[in-house]
Amino acid sequence: MVMMLSPPQFSELLGEIYEAPLSESPWSRLSLLREAMRAKDVVLILRRPTELGMGLTFKEGDSQDMSVDSPYFQKRVYALDPFVDLPPNTPMILSEIITEDELKQHEFYRLCLKDEDILHILGVDICIPGGMRVSLRFTRRHHDPPFGNTEKAFCAELVPHLIRALRIHDRLSEMESERSLYANAMTQLSVATLLLDEQRKLVRTNLLADHLIARKDCLKLVDGRLHLENRSSNQRFNELIREVADAQHAGLTSVARAMALEVRHGEAPLSLVMRAVPTADRPDGTTGAVIAVFISDPNEEPKTSVELVSELLKLTMAEANLAVMLANGHSVETASDELGISRHTTRAHLRSIFAKTGVTRQPLLVRLVLKSLASLG
Repeated sequence: MVMMLSPPQFSELLGEIYEAPLSESPWSRLSLLREAMRAKDVVLILRRPTELGMGLTFKEGDSQDMSVDSPYFQKRVYALDPFVDLPPNTPMILSEIITEDELKQHEFYRLCLKDEDILHILGVDICIPGGMRVSLRFTRRHHDPPFGNTEKAFCAELVPHLIRALRIHDRLSEMESERSLYANAMTQLSVATLLLDEQRKLVRTNLLADHLIARKDCLKLVDGRLHLENRSSNQRFNELIREVADAQHAGLTSVARAMALEVRHGEAPLSLVMRAVPTADRPDGTTGAVIAVFISDPNEEPKTSVELVSELLKLTMAEANLAVMLANGHSVETASDELGISRHTTRAHLRSIFAKTGVTRQPLLVRLVLKSLASLG
């Protein structure tokens, strides 16, 4: 190890590197890395600037943040930077690419470095398996000693650890994106989703489940545990949760159970399906069995995108509006009233919809719309 830090200090630095992807604000704490390199600033760029902004950038130091400026200016500055596209995973010093005299005549120096009192830069472009490319930069002031071989060698020692930590970051981001996409899809499809431990303690919910609990007409939380308002339904719910949890402990994660739940008078019952969450997919911090409970409320009108129905089924907006209303349970007569059009116009739209979609009956049209994925828009 290049002796820029004592073994305990180096161990602490590595701990911060590996902890960075796991924190609530990933890569927001770069102070130990900055101190280790005796740098004015440390900047980590996970995505390059585009017209939409500076990308995903983390900075520790006292230089001004460019995020207040226009994205076009940021992209222009990035294009001017002579210190980009370095050899992969190889630390380099700015003076190896451009001399000090040349740098001071460069527009990038005038725009970004001079006023911030930056002259020396050490950097490495890290390539992550799978295509992700990350830029790490350290800066020093004019009166600071320039970066040298010692700092380059120390940075080279950190690169393998940074690669592993960034791979963890990439994988966690991917998993979170998948989870968020799934949760949003469940919400758009009007399916309330709850994760419970085997004591029925609430672990996670989606927005629709939160609304269902807030209604307090069929579900409630008691000391953080989910209960059904109806006593006999609650007893049955307990039995099914225990069956699913026992099945998971026995390695039978495909076991699912279902029940209907009566709600307000005159309304259709809710449908509940519960199944075990595989051990690998359990949320952090949970032990024992975790059960996913899916609740569908047939009384909720599906939120189907008229625009997507129009695009998917090649309908005009007027026809798509009618198709969505019929899919939501309206009759031709009530749809006419809601849309403010005559029965004659409504039936003309319906004939056109049948001709374009190839269906010949209204129930088939309803099924076509509901299965069109337009509710995911």
